Amino acid sequence: MVYGTATGTATGTADPQRTTRRSRGAHRLSGVAAGEATDRPGRQLPYVPALDGLRAVAVLVVMASHTTLPVRGGSVGVDVFFALSGFLITSLLLREHQHTGRIALRAFLLRRLLRLYPALLALAAALTLYALLTPHPVRGPETLAGVFPALLYVGNWVRALDGLGHLGLLEHTWSLAVEEQFYLLWPLVLWATLALTRRLAAVAVVAVTGSVASLVVRLFLTHDANSYGRIANGLDTQADNLLAGCAAAVLVACTARSALGATVVRRASAWLVGPSALLLTIAALYWPHHGDTDLLRAAMTGLAVAAGVLVTHVYVAREGRLARLLSWAPITYTGRRSHGLYLMHYPAFVVLFNLGLQLGGWRTLALGFGTSLLAELSYRYVERPFLRLKDRIGPA
Repeated sequence: MVYGTATGTATGTADPQRTTRRSRGAHRLSGVAAGEATDRPGRQLPYVPALDGLRAVAVLVVMASHTTLPVRGGSVGVDVFFALSGFLITSLLLREHQHTGRIALRAFLLRRLLRLYPALLALAAALTLYALLTPHPVRGPETLAGVFPALLYVGNWVRALDGLGHLGLLEHTWSLAVEEQFYLLWPLVLWATLALTRRLAAVAVVAVTGSVASLVVRLFLTHDANSYGRIANGLDTQADNLLAGCAAAVLVACTARSALGATVVRRASAWLVGPSALLLTIAALYWPHHGDTDLLRAAMTGLAVAAGVLVTHVYVAREGRLARLLSWAPITYTGRRSHGLYLMHYPAFVVLFNLGLQLGGWRTLALGFGTSLLAELSYRYVERPFLRLKDRIGPA
């Protein structure tokens, strides 16, 4: 399904290892001031190592929240993931539309599936075998019941409407479902907005309006026994996290061709990133587990904005101190394996915890190391072959 008239290919972020082999300088911003994010023309986004570093921090926050470490707000890590996803896919779609006059939806969705689905399918197969072949498996019946909702990317609505616990060891796949549902809708909304208005600013207005609508939906939902599950898992109630990243991408795109505009965005993000990072850190440490009040429902939008600011700053101030810290090789290494870490850690942690292992001290480090090995195997032998295929996909 192609929206538009011109010909061309859908684009995606470059695989960093393949990019390095082709040309180490291909994605560096030569000829611009240090930290300035005025991108060279092209359909493909420049590889920004700090964004991988941001992925690493996000997944580590999620993982830590499932241990005895003093991290209560693992959802903050998901908020950052959502903002980063919204930012990147919007940036990609805008570049495609700019260079080809269209959005190739089928190619876009196929690339997303090749990026995310193989590891999920491998995990679902492994957990199915575990539930069927292991005597007294932890959450065995629930896991078997959750396989198809997880693979069909509707697990978030199972949790939102039927309550938490119905996906077994696949509970954490709700966030992947939210993202995939957003991937179906947002390209259509973006294309329609550009087709009707021909203005990038209109896309930002749509994203901000959608964020406000998401907040309104949260505030007007009834407080009851399942209201937390509904708010934490619905696409409509989580959309502001994704749309914050979308709005940030439009802002960057609108100002990228102007040295003055790029400077304003870079300096504004530098002023805002400190308070935003502090807010996200406090929420990660103290956010009430399963808390549901009107204040918390409203605060979710504040966290979405903070996550959008963080992503924007890391992208536009690539030579800044925060970006340099997040570009440290061990952090970017972890970030490139964040998908596998996210998928593998939850079932491993839950099974061992239910078998009596207390996740504290050296046990937490050992379990994290073991999960990292699983994620490395997933990245090398499951994800990376499909990533290479993804890079060759054009419009279907």
